Amino acid sequence: MKAVFFISFFLVFISCKHSQSDQEQSSVHALQQDKLIPSFTSETFEYFPECSVQPKSVQFTLSREFHPENAYLLLLASLLSEEKRPKRTIPPQLEAWGFANSRVYNHAWWGLRLFIAEHQDFLLVTFRGTKTLSQNISNAMFSLVDAKDFEGRVHRGFYGVYRRQKKKVLRMITEANSARKPIVFAGHSRGGAMASLFALAAVKNGLPVHQVYSFGQPRFGDLAFNRFVDSTLDNRFFRVENFNDITPNLPPPKEQATEIANMVLENKPLIKEQNLAGIIENLSYSFTAGKAYYLSADGLSDKSNLGPTPETHQSLEFWQQFKETVEAEHIIAVIKSFRSHLNDHLPPQYICHLENNLEN
Repeated sequence: MKAVFFISFFLVFISCKHSQSDQEQSSVHALQQDKLIPSFTSETFEYFPECSVQPKSVQFTLSREFHPENAYLLLLASLLSEEKRPKRTIPPQLEAWGFANSRVYNHAWWGLRLFIAEHQDFLLVTFRGTKTLSQNISNAMFSLVDAKDFEGRVHRGFYGVYRRQKKKVLRMITEANSARKPIVFAGHSRGGAMASLFALAAVKNGLPVHQVYSFGQPRFGDLAFNRFVDSTLDNRFFRVENFNDITPNLPPPKEQATEIANMVLENKPLIKEQNLAGIIENLSYSFTAGKAYYLSADGLSDKSNLGPTPETHQSLEFWQQFKETVEAEHIIAVIKSFRSHLNDHLPPQYICHLENNLEN
């Protein structure tokens, strides 16, 4: 009798494993096929920024590749998450886009807002960028700590919010995706960093992460961490940067931080050198993972086409210009420069710059 019981249990167990395996293989197969999502279109969007003179009519394509049109629509979704009354504005827009079910989650204390929206073909998870005092505080906590859930070292502030909200957010995503549809993560600035972290956690928990799109994302870890991101997300992580945006250059790597500290010490002798040295030693930030695309007057460029280490050169050039401006004591120039850099970081500027690079 016991033998019959154990044989029956074994057969049921094997059957379940095969069923799960078939489901995963079916999901992977589906992801390899481009699928147009006509309902997710810019034509039904109601919150275009003022700089958007001639909004482009584009549709979303569920694809394994990077699509400028997808970036454009996900930017619109990111802008939607910036709305002051998210529970009034987000659900109607998502319904117009064909998302039958949606949920807005906002934790003011930890500075985390996101929405989860279910389409018949995929799940969309979008995170808001920096808007509140608590978010600015955690942004400023830029020392690196061990990424216990992953590998390497990661931005203390971002990781702290992620760790405290991980179980809640993953549970919401899992509950919204019982059919195991492909999941698309997106976010602007800090929201891009959050989208990346939670996408990593989703992969680790066996969820079918399809792609991650981030816009103007700051650096968020050291070399070991970024290598882990690349190996985990495996060509599913796309970053879009305005060429003049300051945020992707922050926090500065140790080399640039050392030069900045030297300038500070020359101009502010009262600052203790050992304090700055301790801060700099902890700034072992690496250039961010993922496949990156530049938005400039010349169009949208894949960074891999700009030279062997384009991001390194661009960052060094940025900090060199900053150093020269400060050394020349052109205060007005410094203010104007940072105003320009900060302006190019705003979601509306990303939308309008990308809009100019889309075909009619």
